[in-house]
Amino acid sequence: MLPQDNIITPFLCKKLGHNHLRIAGEYWHIEKLVALQSMMLQEAPRLREGLLWWSKSVSLFDRRLYIVFKHSDNQIQMQLECRATEMPSWAESVYDLLLMQLEQLGLSESVRIHLHNHDLYSAQFELEEDINPKQNSVVFDLVKHVYLLLSHQPIEQPELLSVLNALFVKNSNYALKLEQAALQLGVSKRTLQRRLQEKQMSYSQCVDFAKKKHALALLADTQLTTQQIAYQLGYEEPSNFHRTFRRWYPFSPMQYRQQCLDNRTHLNNQPIRLYYAKANTLADNDIDQPVGKIWMEVDNIAFEKVVSVECRDRDGTWRRYPAFFERFLNNGTELWATTELPVAHPLTFRLCYEVEGERYIDNNHQRDYVVSKGLLIGATEYIVPTRQLIQLGTQYTLFVELACRLKDVAKIDCYVGDAPASHAMSLTQNAEDYTCWVLQLPLTQTAKQCRFRLYDHSGNELAKDHYPIQYPIVQPLS
Repeated sequence: MLPQDNIITPFLCKKLGHNHLRIAGEYWHIEKLVALQSMMLQEAPRLREGLLWWSKSVSLFDRRLYIVFKHSDNQIQMQLECRATEMPSWAESVYDLLLMQLEQLGLSESVRIHLHNHDLYSAQFELEEDINPKQNSVVFDLVKHVYLLLSHQPIEQPELLSVLNALFVKNSNYALKLEQAALQLGVSKRTLQRRLQEKQMSYSQCVDFAKKKHALALLADTQLTTQQIAYQLGYEEPSNFHRTFRRWYPFSPMQYRQQCLDNRTHLNNQPIRLYYAKANTLADNDIDQPVGKIWMEVDNIAFEKVVSVECRDRDGTWRRYPAFFERFLNNGTELWATTELPVAHPLTFRLCYEVEGERYIDNNHQRDYVVSKGLLIGATEYIVPTRQLIQLGTQYTLFVELACRLKDVAKIDCYVGDAPASHAMSLTQNAEDYTCWVLQLPLTQTAKQCRFRLYDHSGNELAKDHYPIQYPIVQPLS
């Protein structure tokens, strides 16, 4: 094992940008994996075997990386390779990690290492002959067994947004600058920016998401007044918090608190369900563009919940991306959505819901969801992705887009606000799995919501039990 004054773990955590991994659902501190590596080197019958198994263990820290290990007599060559198109930044420190471990274990005199300045991912080793190899390899066999068990478990790097959110809450400081956040995470400002860019997000968006989550938690699970919540979130005036909350959501803070009280539901067999997903249209050279976005229905069993999606990434690895609360769909049902996802095309995913110590997965009956283009609509009869009000001078224009998976729809009427008259929508696209309908309506005043009625060719009304009944209209920017 490593001595107590271990400097290796802080070094590696800073390079990785985090200090723990989630292995088979359990959180492991990086220190445990560093200790496992050190035992491989220390307990191996011969150093060559220790280096072989050490090279295998690098993939535990990052599934994208692996080492090609070649040896001949006392000569060893290691070549670091990457399954992704681009090496992660910490890969340049892999051999530094090995050198530090050999030094601390007193093994550095047994090997000469040649590193190449022109190739940071290659190393050559010249070993001294083992005169007295270790005879008892029980511990080494146990260490190898632990590695093999770990290598077959799902390993997730911590979600960056969760780490940042915990940082904001811990410090009660949403005014934390990017440089200060990077310092507390033990990474450089550029590293933090790059990791956020990989997720198609900015630092200010992260602050906004953290504030949203904290505000919802305080409203749902405390008796604090909105004034107290505003001060806790860093607003000097409660009115500023109220305006910001209305910019985030189509309801006020107190309306949300009341909805939380009214809309708790009981657990059913599948508390998370696909609402819909869209895949972006990409050109051949758009390999770095986000491929789509996912919306899901979530049963409101308890406020404290973690909603996310697992997507197949561009290197073939499955990674987790967070989802965020958008609004209530119905009594006991919430709508959550991801950001635009920078993952592999076609968009391949499964839904995850963690609540009260239980984890629920919707993986499309073990087939995973796949969207190559257009839309994939879940269990709902129709979706209304666009409900935008545009202001031109004193006049307004309402744009509505509706996608319906029902096959025999002949007519769709849209009712705007409280007006009794309906407006017929136009059929614009007849895709294999859904039809698209649009409405462009001039208005003399704003409208807050709209609803729809669907009919078949015989005039029979369809989707009578559809929810939500009313859809909020996105207001023009003031």
